[in-house]
Amino acid sequence: MKQLYFSKLLSTDPKYHNDWQRIKSILEKHKISYSLLEGTKDIWARDYMPVTDGKGNLVQFIYEPSYLKDMRHRQTKPEQILINGKRPTNTNINFKLDGGNYVKHGNKVIITERIFEENNLRTEELSENRRVEQLKKIFHTPFNGVQQKAVQDLERFLNLEVILIPSYDSEVDLTGHSDGYMRFISEGVVLISSLSEEEEDFAIKMVAALKRYKLDHKEMPCYLYYHPDHPYSAIGCYLNYLELDNLIIFPIFDIKPQVDNDAIAMIKKLFPNKHIEPIIINDIANAGGLMNCISWEG
Repeated sequence: MKQLYFSKLLSTDPKYHNDWQRIKSILEKHKISYSLLEGTKDIWARDYMPVTDGKGNLVQFIYEPSYLKDMRHRQTKPEQILINGKRPTNTNINFKLDGGNYVKHGNKVIITERIFEENNLRTEELSENRRVEQLKKIFHTPFNGVQQKAVQDLERFLNLEVILIPSYDSEVDLTGHSDGYMRFISEGVVLISSLSEEEEDFAIKMVAALKRYKLDHKEMPCYLYYHPDHPYSAIGCYLNYLELDNLIIFPIFDIKPQVDNDAIAMIKKLFPNKHIEPIIINDIANAGGLMNCISWEG
């Protein structure tokens, strides 16, 4: 297994103290080695750390998310994060994409259409070729020539097939990251949140995307949670678990216990050969993410 990393802020910020102790307890129980990253400005290590391409190389995207445009002082600079005194990678790509919007398995990677907004790829006249017309029917954002070229360039650079899925707009989902929408069970089977809990328009687009990429799917229980003090809380999103070689650290919330139980039963059924460790980390969840968001393997 690769080395596991977390932001040092998880261990030093008092508001995360209890959640971090729970995480450490599980890691120590399963003898999982981990390290803490210095130089981070928030706890979402997945987002600003490099991703792995189709050849196993680490690649650094531009980390400059629109949701931090008015808070650049809170934006981590990847080039300032050192591991054993060195940058994790010097391979960079001039494209904005957060690591949380990069769910890889085998030769495929799942990315939401939010990349078009983040990279200002919205304005060119629509192309008329057959592939573009197919994609226009799937995505809320019209798929234009610049967008098509960007995806093709990504696929060539990464040596991966890019699976594009819809996302809610930023008023509903601040980040639009794919690790909150879809995870791989195997190469051709994915896990998504229950479509019955989604808005009808979004569910239709998601089903269309699954058909477009010939993906079978299973549906994980989920629920919408809202608290005025935490408008972007991740409570109710079970998909943002941390999957390691023989272990899944699986968030539950103790708010709707029956849904917790159903979600645990589902993940155990889908991954019968892995240890499943449920965990309640609601202080982290209320900040906007869960286990996949706060971790990075490199």
